[in-house]
Amino acid sequence: MAVPLPGYQCELREGNMTASTLLLPGVSLGEMQPTAGAVWLPPSQWPRDADYLFRPRPVDTTAAPTVVSRYEDVLAVVLDSDGAWRREIPLDVVPREERHCILDASWLMDGETHRALRRSLRGINRGSTVEAREFTRTLMRQLLRLLMDEEPPWNLSRAIYEASLRVIVEHTLQAPPLLEHVARLRELQRLRVPPPRPDGSGSGLDYFGSVRQPEFEDIMECVPASYHKLPDGLARHLVSLHRSGNMTSSQLISQLGMLVLSHESQTATAASLIAMLLEHDLYGYAVKAAGQPELVRRMVAEGGRRGLSFPINLITPRADVTLGGRELPAGEPVLISYAAANMDPERFGLAPSGFDPRPQRPPHLAFGEGVHRCQGEVGAEQFVADVLLATLETLPSQVRLDHGGEVLREVTGMSWDVVCLPVSPA
Repeated sequence: MAVPLPGYQCELREGNMTASTLLLPGVSLGEMQPTAGAVWLPPSQWPRDADYLFRPRPVDTTAAPTVVSRYEDVLAVVLDSDGAWRREIPLDVVPREERHCILDASWLMDGETHRALRRSLRGINRGSTVEAREFTRTLMRQLLRLLMDEEPPWNLSRAIYEASLRVIVEHTLQAPPLLEHVARLRELQRLRVPPPRPDGSGSGLDYFGSVRQPEFEDIMECVPASYHKLPDGLARHLVSLHRSGNMTSSQLISQLGMLVLSHESQTATAASLIAMLLEHDLYGYAVKAAGQPELVRRMVAEGGRRGLSFPINLITPRADVTLGGRELPAGEPVLISYAAANMDPERFGLAPSGFDPRPQRPPHLAFGEGVHRCQGEVGAEQFVADVLLATLETLPSQVRLDHGGEVLREVTGMSWDVVCLPVSPA
């Protein structure tokens, strides 16, 4: 397989296409340069050196940070009925000069600040409208046709990345000023994960490094600078909150940045689902199930359970707490592993680490729970469903995973990604 080249190529094609098949403006297939932390793996396999994060076990206080991984323990922390936990990452864990701008976004806020922002954002368009869904399917079909004009194997991640970023910018946020910066946003994403350390290791906190922070923040600033030109959507609403004094400048840029970066998790979840269907010889099942909404819902749910792109979260107890029979001191960092919780046999039965979208399973924790449950859940699941359906409709009815049945997964940092999903006709 050719090594992906960096950059972004804008391509419009008309030719003899009819009006119904003309490409949406700006349709392109960008290439992505893998970071130093990328490894080839079977789609459902996580790396061995991260196993302690992905297998449920009693609260592990021997690890640094402490790891909470069983479903009931993770759920208790997430629901936080006693208000014992803080999600804001302390300065002594990630100093100010090393903090990425998204650390001031709502998902890492506590108390009334978080509650007020959550209330204000509830009900705002999150990219789940009928128009957004039709846009996703149309764009995916067109991108896949462009991809299939090339020699196989076809890297499906290229098409999914493009569709996800466009949907976030044009429908979830409705922020046209960001469109001219899409190329650079894609490039900056590749800078997120620093090279491995001399011993080959990486830190989950590397995700919050400042490698791209100044330029990324500068790009986000174009949204409030164009306030009077923004349509009546989420971006305008967020800027209005800032202009009225209900959101700081840092919180505004962080919230915009977090929403833009959510295109990564959407892409990874959709790519993982398609890859695991192929890995487990269930692509034919998916083709037949595409017309049945309940079966599509189960496929998307199972993809979310097993294909987490943001598998852990870092939090700290406000005071000494006891969890799972273990004492956790105040202020000490704790990692909660959603990925491990979603493979807990006490919750998901026999062979919970397997992938099977056919049975009805209990709800999982990929989107969290309680007051911090992801507000973009509906839009994200609908995006994955629309990408899946467009793929099943457009690709040949029989395809296979290339590269020995492996995908190129980036594993350094807290956010996981599928940078290459190579597929060829069977």
